[in-house]
Amino acid sequence: MEATLVPDLLRDGAVTQELGIVERLDPELRVRAPGGSYRARPAASCLVGPELGDRVLVAVAATGDAWVLAVLDRASEGALPLEVEGDVVLHASGSVRVEGDEGVELRSRAKVGLVARLLDVRAIDVRAATERLGVTGGVAHVSLESAKTVIGLVDQTFERLSTRMKRCYRFIEEIDMTRAHEIDTRADKTIHLRSKNAFVHAEQLVKVEGDQIHLG
Repeated sequence: MEATLVPDLLRDGAVTQELGIVERLDPELRVRAPGGSYRARPAASCLVGPELGDRVLVAVAATGDAWVLAVLDRASEGALPLEVEGDVVLHASGSVRVEGDEGVELRSRAKVGLVARLLDVRAIDVRAATERLGVTGGVAHVSLESAKTVIGLVDQTFERLSTRMKRCYRFIEEIDMTRAHEIDTRADKTIHLRSKNAFVHAEQLVKVEGDQIHLG
């Protein structure tokens, strides 16, 4: 009969479980239990980070190694910290939903990435603050009932820009400058140009046509 091969990690497989109290966190996690004070580390399956005074379930191996299997009671109220060393992958064959009655926050010191076939954002108020913003896309459709924009400086570069509006009002306090190779301005009815002073300069030709021309 072949001998059963036992991994080295299982040779000292005697384990006892005790209830303990977390008595120290730094520089190492120590748990006080009936069997003594153990230097322990959270088990890989224990996602709740132990805090001082928490009542925990600790597993002690014959080798002296100890693990906190679970946090049973919290010593104080507050946020429940979920702590994991290394990367985490959450996968579900169906959908995943995160809900919070008072809010949901995503924070990262490096990067937050969203990859999806469809990104659906619905909110009453949307606020965004950034030092730099880059948007790259193929087609954009924006439908707003009302929009107010306050921007300090805007530099825009377009290959082609087409704008259709029912009414357009522009109020400029200082300078309105247009530079183009050709300018074509047309109105179905009337064009009004009013100014304290008006200057028209042309290097070659100035031409005015009309059934009636009134000057002065």
